[in-house]
Amino acid sequence: MHEGADVFLTELRLPKTLGFGAERERSWNVIAFGDGDLSAQQATVTLAAKSGPGLEIEIRPQAVTHTVGPGMPLSRFVNEAEIECEAAGEAKVLWTATIDAPANADPSNDTLTRATRVVCREGNQELGEHREHSEEE
Repeated sequence: MHEGADVFLTELRLPKTLGFGAERERSWNVIAFGDGDLSAQQATVTLAAKSGPGLEIEIRPQAVTHTVGPGMPLSRFVNEAEIECEAAGEAKVLWTATIDAPANADPSNDTLTRATRVVCREGNQELGEHREHSEEE
């Protein structure tokens, strides 16, 4: 059992699938929801991405800080992600969001990981963006 205040992530929203033309880029918001117990405190969520070949990924900003605490609504940590398809093909992006704060008694609930399938089509063909998924999936 862990004692003391804790911060944790409850959900990570991002597209399951993205499809767009090769040599094009797409931007959207990746949203992590975080909370805290016992006392209000500043918490920082850092977003990272790993991908297969053929994709260039940029995250702005990589870290976002907000106040979390009991009795407060869930805090939204928003990062803008941009993916550029460098050539036609398909790749997976593995996203990892991690929350941390000065008082963080239980690190086992600090990280959420999700994946996005990216399909880069020849020319300007658009697949569209399939709806987001969260921790249940």
